[in-house]
Amino acid sequence: FFKDEIKVAKKIRGASVKIVKDFMSNAAQGASIDHEKVELASKTLTGSVFRNVDALLSLTALKDYSEHTYTHSVNVCCLTLAIAFASGVSEEEAAIIGVGGLLHDIGKSKIPLSVLDKPGPLTDGERKVIMSHPLFGEEILKTMDNVAAEVFYMTGQHHEKVSGKGYPRGLTGSEMHPWAKMTAVADVYDALASARPYKPGLPPHIALRVIFDGKGTDFDESVVDTFIKQLGIYPVGSFVKLNTEEMGVVTEVNADDSMRPKIGVIFSQFGKRRPSPMPVDLYKEFKDKGAEHARSIVQADDPKNFKVNVEDYLASPG
Repeated sequence: FFKDEIKVAKKIRGASVKIVKDFMSNAAQGASIDHEKVELASKTLTGSVFRNVDALLSLTALKDYSEHTYTHSVNVCCLTLAIAFASGVSEEEAAIIGVGGLLHDIGKSKIPLSVLDKPGPLTDGERKVIMSHPLFGEEILKTMDNVAAEVFYMTGQHHEKVSGKGYPRGLTGSEMHPWAKMTAVADVYDALASARPYKPGLPPHIALRVIFDGKGTDFDESVVDTFIKQLGIYPVGSFVKLNTEEMGVVTEVNADDSMRPKIGVIFSQFGKRRPSPMPVDLYKEFKDKGAEHARSIVQADDPKNFKVNVEDYLASPG
């Protein structure tokens, strides 16, 4: 079922990235945004989440460096939908959340790329401009018809922190909309895990640790708990070492046991690289052989240390 949905999810995700690219371009030029197209993209992404949340979630590990602004919006949409799905929202509510996820960074269309993609440190003035993008986003949403109030909250509040130390308004957790709290977690996680002109991307397990460490100060505690449960201890794209000394990439999270995902083994126990990944279901091995004789993860590592590009192994999950 995962394999069937991932084919569909890939097409939906690709179409959604194109829609985000179009509306960001229109917004930058002051042209109108096709709200119906955004709603349609949201509905198709929502449908995929409700059919098989893990399939769409696994695709958020794919990062298109050249189109990071657009893929980030789609990834944040998918990650926020996954949190919302696990929190028990209805499909109708999820469709609104999807619109908010896709549009959350619309305000960045008003910021020059020379500032957004600056490889060096930002000046105080440039930082101030970037920190204004939630407000710019609200202004753009006001020019659109039939935008739900929740979309405004998600756009305007996704950089707020429950401690009150976020921006642009310094709201506390009790003042933030619940869906904005979800977007805040999704936004930071994807930003951490993505390479940008000014920084490399963090491995998924490290990005998840940063989210966990921000629990109760930067992020809502229950949202973080739901997010980690949904992504698994080792999110898709994690590079892991097994008790057999084999190494591989997590290709699918196991809903029944987050410590035992499905992986593609890339290196043998002797450190020899396999010509193609060997699919292993750690949970199935555990059920069939017992803990003593089954493979298990002993640690996560940085794939760059082993000259591995994890995306090569996620494009066609085994």
